[in-house]
Amino acid sequence: VGGIPDILDNGVCGILIEKKSPAQLAEALFKLIADAEYRHNLGRRARERATREYTLHKSVDDFREVLYLAREMR
Repeated sequence: VGGIPDILDNGVCGILIEKKSPAQLAEALFKLIADAEYRHNLGRRARERATREYTLHKSVDDFREVLYLAREMR
């Protein structure tokens, strides 16, 4: 699933499903439906990570770094 495993900790702040795996998808959905605490914790941790890792300041710094590296390669 591309870079998604790099940013999503499976079972911590989301659930990764193999491509074309309806059984895995069904299992994950049933767990989310049945377990409100698990569902809440996934959402809470995902939000905490997003607000910590993907701030405007960090995005601008990362973009500046890309521009700097591109300039150095010329």
